[in-house]
Amino acid sequence: MTATASNHLFYPLPHQEAGSLITAKTIVKNTYGGLWFVDVRGSLVFYDGRQLKPAVDKSGQPLTGVTDAVMIGSSLWLIKDKHAYFYSPANTALYKLNISQVDMEYVVEANGSAVFANRRGLYRIAHRSQKPEFIAFPHPIKLSGLYSNSDSVFVAPSRGVYEYRADNSVSELLLAEQQITDIFQDEQQQLWLGTLNGLYLSRQGVRVELGRSQRQSVSAIAQTDLGLWVGSKNGLYLIDQNTKSVSHYASSLHDMYSLEGNRVQALQQDDTGGLWIATNNGVNYLPPTTALMKRLRYGLDEGLLPATQINDLVQTSDGRTLLATDNGLFELSVFLNIVKHQPALGQINQMVPRGRELWLATERGIEIYARQTDTWRQLEVPDLFKQGKVVSLMVDNFGSVWVGMSSRLYRYWPDSDEWISFGSHWLRDPRGDELVTTVFADSESQIWVGTDYGLYQFEAGRLYLVEDTTKEGGVLDIYEDRIGQLWVVNNHGLQYSQTLAPLALQNISISGVRANPYCVVGGNSGLWVTSSKGLSYLSFTGRLQRHFKPPEGIITSEFYSQACMQGINGKLLFGSRQGVLEVDPTQVLAIKEPNLQLTLSEVKVDNDLRQLAGAVDDQLVIPYGVSISFEFSTVPYYGPPELSYRLIKDDKVPAEWQQVDGGTLLIDTLPPGQFTLEAKVDRLGRNGSEISRYSFAVERPWYLSMGLMTLGVVVATLVILLMVVWRSRAFKDQNLQLKQAVFRKTAKIELQKKQLNASNMQLQRILSTRQNTMAQLSHELRTPLSLALGLLSSLRQHGTGADKDKLEAAEKNLVHSLHVADQILSRDALALVEPEKQCEQWVSPIIQSSFMSWQVEAEAKQIALCLEDETQDLSVSMAPYHLEIMLGNLLSNALKYTSTNGCITVAVRELKGQLVISVSDTGKGMSEETKSHLFESYYQEEPELSPEAGFGLGLSTVKQLVELYGGDISVISYQGVGSEFILRFPVYKCSANPVDVKTY
Repeated sequence: MTATASNHLFYPLPHQEAGSLITAKTIVKNTYGGLWFVDVRGSLVFYDGRQLKPAVDKSGQPLTGVTDAVMIGSSLWLIKDKHAYFYSPANTALYKLNISQVDMEYVVEANGSAVFANRRGLYRIAHRSQKPEFIAFPHPIKLSGLYSNSDSVFVAPSRGVYEYRADNSVSELLLAEQQITDIFQDEQQQLWLGTLNGLYLSRQGVRVELGRSQRQSVSAIAQTDLGLWVGSKNGLYLIDQNTKSVSHYASSLHDMYSLEGNRVQALQQDDTGGLWIATNNGVNYLPPTTALMKRLRYGLDEGLLPATQINDLVQTSDGRTLLATDNGLFELSVFLNIVKHQPALGQINQMVPRGRELWLATERGIEIYARQTDTWRQLEVPDLFKQGKVVSLMVDNFGSVWVGMSSRLYRYWPDSDEWISFGSHWLRDPRGDELVTTVFADSESQIWVGTDYGLYQFEAGRLYLVEDTTKEGGVLDIYEDRIGQLWVVNNHGLQYSQTLAPLALQNISISGVRANPYCVVGGNSGLWVTSSKGLSYLSFTGRLQRHFKPPEGIITSEFYSQACMQGINGKLLFGSRQGVLEVDPTQVLAIKEPNLQLTLSEVKVDNDLRQLAGAVDDQLVIPYGVSISFEFSTVPYYGPPELSYRLIKDDKVPAEWQQVDGGTLLIDTLPPGQFTLEAKVDRLGRNGSEISRYSFAVERPWYLSMGLMTLGVVVATLVILLMVVWRSRAFKDQNLQLKQAVFRKTAKIELQKKQLNASNMQLQRILSTRQNTMAQLSHELRTPLSLALGLLSSLRQHGTGADKDKLEAAEKNLVHSLHVADQILSRDALALVEPEKQCEQWVSPIIQSSFMSWQVEAEAKQIALCLEDETQDLSVSMAPYHLEIMLGNLLSNALKYTSTNGCITVAVRELKGQLVISVSDTGKGMSEETKSHLFESYYQEEPELSPEAGFGLGLSTVKQLVELYGGDISVISYQGVGSEFILRFPVYKCSANPVDVKTY
């Protein structure tokens, strides 16, 4: 099996995708996650899953001259510049071990100790401060390698190998004729020996053939769940230990997911079952899940698919798979072998079975392919139909064929050769044409049409737009699951509805990030969705159950089209950028989700490296006032980790988890104390990592030391005592000044008190005089008014006709004047208000009575007085006589300034719940200055020129009364034209019946 036709994907390191690479000859697993590489240039490099970080010493200089390394606990034992070294990533300390003057060549780990080797013997050492145990060789040996397993150390001279057991006993020379290149003990405790001439099993040297070539140089051996992996100069071999079959994987210039190079230099299994492969051109990673995803890749070689794009997939009843590609029609067996190819059909955009025929949407139009006879014919279509390209086809439950094109949709009845055009009036995209991307018939025979604008529903011969889909970038695919739910794949997201009628679409997240979905295909208990982020498995309620992305058997941007289906054998088939991808959902979902291993790649304090590779020996103590940064990653690399962290100070209650994007956590100045950083990875669709803990301490600054703090307390106490003494003296001086100020203030108040008493006595005398005067005036006014009122009453009783009406009006005016005089003289002017007597007042009778009382005076001045009353059954709430007072003042003012033959109009009406009284005249009008002072008390316009002028209280009184009852007054006046006063009051009651207008 060649690499280009393999199911396995060998992922390059993330940085190698950018064009750079590392050529490693040794791979060492880091105790705390990640890998150490010893490259061919002698550099020691730490790989945290995302970046390569060179190992540095205390001075920050990278380590060079390294030829071999092994990790025990948190430390590395190195061969550097042909000497033995001890390196601690926990504090970047490098120690040279003076254990021999002879050049060191190799180092391995055996039973928790480091074993160094040179031509003289072995040096076993458990701690750098201890003296090593020396095991001498019988004679000086030219070494070609040093290897170990759980029990023994294997020393390889130029030919054969010696086994040094735990008790220091030595075996006979094994494989004396072969040069040993690697030794590996598998899970069955079988010993495998790699040589320059091939692979051998057990100490007896049973040869295992790897291929046709008789000479296969083995460079490295490792084991995973897939079998035994053997690296060579010609690529990588996989031995299935059950079937004894051998597969070969080699580098390919046309496949970025093949081996970086054919010369394999090192192999290393990780804790998840994956395999790291170091070649002469870079490092690859083989995940454990990749073998479960079978592929038929694109290519022109034998056994490959000679196409570059898969547009549609259809499976026949006998399990064969038909591919619609840019190079015609392919028929595949159940093993994904190419059975038939029809390149003459050209590019096929979509295909749909109808009976025993297959209808194909090609670049030339619609082709009808008969699989039994292996023939096809072109469907005759109307001339108008030939102007566009067929994009989508669908056969409904009635046997008719739906044809989608650009801005056109047709329905064809093959039995009657009838074409039905739906025109373009149903399209709703305001930008113009729409491309019909898909047509779908659900289980209830409902037709759904997807375009690059949105989703349409066909009902009763018409197409209706589903509004919830217009903002999703257009429909790509439609699918109905086994429980009758409708799934709509849009350019910008995935939607589904639990019911077909009515349709209620909901947006769902595919993988927790922005992802463009491409295709939906059903499963037994959920659905599989391909997207720009990989392959996702969702429950029927839209919840993400699993997500597969690089490096889990999926390549970057693997999916791109709507070509997907579930075969009759339950397996899933997808069209991908690599070719055809077959997934067994049962096997893939059975794989236990690996917990992400969070790797602390480095710790920096104020940008100076303090710890590397997560190693911890002694607790890190940092000065107060500096910043500390932590860089995290995962191995293998699944993308930037979504990191959650919290800081615990002095073993107190943990704080809430906080989120940080990416893998770098920067913490600014911390207070002194003991801290524990807890961090974990949370990723949707995958188990989060275990909590990683890192402890460190922040020193107290010098100014917070106990001695300085004690001295500071003493100084502060003395300062406080001095301030208390000083303040007590200051308080005494202030008290004396305060007493003097109080004495002066008291004397001043006594003087003011005497002055106030004198003023009060003067006011009492004035008030007494005023009351006496008002009492005398009251007697003088009331007596004549009462007598005149009696005489008028007698005359009215004996009067007749018009005289009786006039006498009645005069009597009312006299009663009113008597009431006003009583208020003014006995209770003073403010008693006019009388708010405590507020009651319901019917407007129309009061207005008409007041109007008639002023009619005599108007006739005497030859002035026309008109009344327009629209207030029948309308009332207001106010005290008695107040409405008469307001109207009387306005009419008095109008008669005063209206010349002979003039006109005064009183209009009363209800408007929007308000009583509106308008008094307009044809007098001389007012200037702007007069209007600005009009409602001020005692203001008169040129009193010396107005013989009829009063005290200037009339309009001021009107304004006070209007505002008392929540109304307002306004005036419109033009000089030489006249004036209009408008009063507005809230209506108390209003009749719902039409009002008759009364005019006088």
